[in-house]
Amino acid sequence: MSLLQSVVRQFLMVALICCTLNVQAAHETLTISNSKAWKPYSYLDDDGKPSGILIDLWKSYGQANDVEVVFKLVDWQTSIDLVRDRQVDIHAGLLRSTEREEFLEFAIELLQIDNQLYFHQELVSFNVNDFLLGSHSYDVGVVRGGYEESHLRKNFPNVSLKAFKNNEDMINAALRGDILVFSADLQVANYYLYSEGVNQDFIAVKRLYTGTLYAASERSNSQLLSQVSERFHNISSEEKQRVFSKWMHIRTVYPQYLLPLALSLFCLLIGGYAVLLRYNVRKKTGELAAINKDLKFLSETDALTGLSNRRRFFQCLELFRNRQSTLTVVIIDIDNFKLVNDQYGHINGDMVIRSVVNTVKATISDGQVFARIGGEEFAICYCDSNIEQSTRHAQHLCRLVREIMLPDIDYTPITISVGCAVYQQAKDCKTLADADKLMYQAKNNGKNQVVSGQILPLDHVNTEAS
Repeated sequence: MSLLQSVVRQFLMVALICCTLNVQAAHETLTISNSKAWKPYSYLDDDGKPSGILIDLWKSYGQANDVEVVFKLVDWQTSIDLVRDRQVDIHAGLLRSTEREEFLEFAIELLQIDNQLYFHQELVSFNVNDFLLGSHSYDVGVVRGGYEESHLRKNFPNVSLKAFKNNEDMINAALRGDILVFSADLQVANYYLYSEGVNQDFIAVKRLYTGTLYAASERSNSQLLSQVSERFHNISSEEKQRVFSKWMHIRTVYPQYLLPLALSLFCLLIGGYAVLLRYNVRKKTGELAAINKDLKFLSETDALTGLSNRRRFFQCLELFRNRQSTLTVVIIDIDNFKLVNDQYGHINGDMVIRSVVNTVKATISDGQVFARIGGEEFAICYCDSNIEQSTRHAQHLCRLVREIMLPDIDYTPITISVGCAVYQQAKDCKTLADADKLMYQAKNNGKNQVVSGQILPLDHVNTEAS
């Protein structure tokens, strides 16, 4: 009997080892949905293959974590339905909203987008604000299930909307003249309009919102999303920068037909039209260079204020960190800004933001970088100033902002809370956490003030409120 028991035990051990090896050998798969026509973020190329910024980013995730990533690119609303019904694991990237949070869990900040309202040149004489109040008979094109659809219904209920399955269908309808107005993300509209060569027909007349794209999962699948979020950090910053640079600066503007057309013209006109061909090539090259320069500027600039955006700010901050000097990082947050938006509306809220920006900008000198890093949050960085000089500058900003008078709203005074972190060694600045913490301390102390801190090499911060 003991011999039989021994044989059985050995058999069970072998079976257990085999099962373990099979589990380890099984390759992990992650299914991801998004739009099939959302250039340059997510779309099917001419060969029917997934392409775009988000696609490349999730491919990088798969390579960094040895995960097979499978994409299901469909119409926008369907891409969300697939996540809600757990037919896929993750949505590649979308904006948060109250409606979506009822059934979706969000994590992983991917990138920021700016949504604009576009008018055909026939309508440029319209007052945009009156247009949004519904004083017209034109339909505004939106993507069904997109954030812009719910944003317009909520904030501009008198506007008539015409929903399309995806961005490509909507912009094609605009190019055919079926609609004269549409709402689209800045990079998306640039991609489609520049590719068609008719960008002069449509003009961005108003920024509707700026938002952050997040990965999302169905709420009961939050454990998987949490795991994916943690492993997302395995993608190197160099790889992320490579993906963003590839799409933001090149592939969003170059017409796909340019090279074949140029070659065809060269063959047809090689004789008597050779001079004309060279002229056209130079002209096209100059136009494309100008477009590329403009888009690079747009990718680094906040549309509402004209300041550097968060991405550009961190590029400058990284350069400052390499200097052998002190480094000052200032975080500015407009106090009670939500009350301004709620009481006076977003148009007046934008007016407040621009007024604060113009006031602060007047004090910014050469060598200082001033940027908008969030809705009502701004940042300044510069070198070669001590704690006393930086604190005086920050206090001066507080005083100037308190003096702002806006005749269209009676919400006064407008105030700011400021966190001012001064690093004795610039290389010690890793993130905005120190300045951000000081800013929130100013909030907790009653707002409308500056809290400064000197960051020593041993990360000892001496704070002083003023």
